[in-house]
Amino acid sequence: PFFIYWAMQIAHDPMQAPISLPNTPDPIEYAFATLADQAIENVTTKLKELEQWNNTLFVFSSDNGGPAFSDQKAASNFPLRGEL
Repeated sequence: PFFIYWAMQIAHDPMQAPISLPNTPDPIEYAFATLADQAIENVTTKLKELEQWNNTLFVFSSDNGGPAFSDQKAASNFPLRGEL
C-alpha cells in the first residue's frame, strides 16, 4: 500500500490559468475546475493502469474557502466572513 497527499494549488493566487478560457460568466473558475478534473483523471487512469484502483481509497476534498480579503474578487465565503 501507499499514501499520497496531494495538495493542488490550482485555484489560488495568481489568478492565471494555462489553458484557453471559454466565454463563460466565470472563465477563470471554469479553467481551474477543468485543470483539477484533468489532474484527477491522470491519477485515476494511472492507478487503473497499475491495477491499483480496486485497492485504493480515493478521498477528494476542497480547501476551506476563499481568502477573507482579495482584490481579485475570485472567491466568496458568503454567508461566512473572516475578520481582519
